[in-house]
Formats: sequence, C-alpha cells, structure tokens
Amino acid sequence: RGLFVGDVLYYYGDGGYKFVPPRKPQPGLGPGYDYDFTNSDVILNRLAVRDGRYVLPDGTSYAVLVLPGEREAHPAVLAKIEQLAAAGGTVIGPKPLRAHGLEGFPESDRRVRELADKLWGDLDGQAKTSRAHGKGRVVWGRTPREVLAEMGIGPDFTAPEEIDFIHRRDGGSDIYFVRNKSASPASPTAVFRIKDREPELWDPVSGEIRPAPVWRRAADGRIEAPLEFAGHGSVFVVFRRAAKDPPAPA
Repeated sequence: RGLFVGDVLYYYGDGGYKFVPPRKPQPGLGPGYDYDFTNSDVILNRLAVRDGRYVLPDGTSYAVLVLPGEREAHPAVLAKIEQLAAAGGTVIGPKPLRAHGLEGFPESDRRVRELADKLWGDLDGQAKTSRAHGKGRVVWGRTPREVLAEMGIGPDFTAPEEIDFIHRRDGGSDIYFVRNKSASPASPTAVFRIKDREPELWDPVSGEIRPAPVWRRAADGRIEAPLEFAGHGSVFVVFRRAAKDPPAPA
C-alpha cells in the first residue's frame, strides 16, 4: 500500500535493446538510496516538476533525473528534459552529441546539439560540472550520491550490507520493509530518514504489532533502531505516530 519512495529516477535511453537491470545499488549512488527506471514515454507524457522534484500523476516523486551514459538522445525527449530542468528539476548526465537513430537526420542531429548547448552550456564534466538552467540545474561529471548530498538529501536507510529495504509512504505513514539477505541471524542497528515519529515493528508472518523496544534520535534527527533477524528474516518498520521520548535502555 502507499507510494514507492525513491530519490533517483534513471532514464535508460532509447532503443529496443534497452533493458532494466536487476535491482541493486547503482554505480555512483551506492547503498541507502532507492531508485526507479523510466522510459521515453513516461518522460514525454507523465513526468512533471513540482517544488523542485520530478512528479508522476499518482504523486510518486524523485529528487534527480539521471541520463544514460551514451552521448545520444532523442530530440523530443531532450526538449522535454530541457523544459523539466527549466521548471526546477536537477538533471545529471553527459552532454549529448547527436540524435539517437536516423529519424529526421540530419535535422535531428542539429536539434540535439542546439538543445544540448542550451542545457549544458560550457560544462565539460571535469573543470566545470554544474550550471543553473532556469529554476533547475544540470550536472555532468559528479555522481548522483554527491549531488544528493549537496542537496541535503541523506540516505533513506543505513544498515550493514546484508540488510536490504524498500520504503513506501501511505498518507502520513512511512512503511519500511526490511529483510536480512543472509542465512545467518543478524542484529543490526538501522537508521531511517524519518524525524519526529516513533518506530513500530510489524511481524510479516504473525501480524503482531508492537512498539520498537529501543530506539533513539541520531545527531541529525533521524531515527535509529536496533533490529533482530533470523536468517532470511524480515520485518515491517512503520512510522505513523508522533514521537515521544525514546524508551530508556533496559
């Protein structure tokens, strides 16, 4: 239930040979952040920018749009990306040099170069890596993780490598499904990008709901909670109630 929570929207480019890889930390993003992939149709017909975030009609939103690494683009898609950046979106990726495919060639190449010059300007991905465009920004040569940190967006979830998560938001409730990928028991401390709400532990097998017996506020205000897992065990960590003082350690 609820909407998926992710910080990064990856555009996987044009071409019938494009495939979405299995879910895992992406290069340059690393653990603790989640993401979605998108295609040309979504960018052209469903994606907008509101308050600096990329937004879909159902309300799902993302902080940044990451372009594919190849130096080609479809003119119509690049034109829409230019509009999204001008409206306040942050775009990360290299400057395209040519159009994808031969549709409309050579005018398509000219249009892509024109739009690329408008968006990337004098960026070279090395000496100069960021520039404003309208209300938004274009970045080339820096990782999504670096850009998110500059935007003040820390990891959504922090835990040892063997602990995985997915986060959804349902109205005023935040729901994390947290699982142990290892066959061995684990007792990690997890940090959630949630403030001013206390964690509840929902058992996905029995349905039991109980307050987290121990939790605390980290220095940056996020919520830390120790968790206990059997091998391949899992738990829902739900934040729906205003936080009171953390319980005293036993």
